[in-house]
Amino acid sequence: MPDIPRYDLHVSVFRCEGSAYLLRRTRNNRSDGSGIPDGKIVKTGNADLAKEIERLEKEEKRLEGELSRVNGMLHNERFMSKAPESKIAEERGKLEKYTQMMEQVKERLGQLRK
Repeated sequence: MPDIPRYDLHVSVFRCEGSAYLLRRTRNNRSDGSGIPDGKIVKTGNADLAKEIERLEKEEKRLEGELSRVNGMLHNERFMSKAPESKIAEERGKLEKYTQMMEQVKERLGQLRK
């Protein structure tokens, strides 16, 4: 599998004096371990929060599909008996990654819906 830089996006919402603020932090996780942090605080209205919730719901739906696909493969006896161990390990890694991503999305959605 090629070594592609991965970008993590963390979104937090906080309120101050009746206004909502959206904190977006991205970090470029490079293979050499050096990350480039970038953060932006944006005063947001309800439309921006709704847009962020919509984006996260879309991501949640995509991850549900990926988790279903990976679980289907790993529970398929024919696949497990014929696939090389490297492919099985790759699919298990995807399952772990997608599970963590789903937990993060659900956590962020919970924060935004408060």
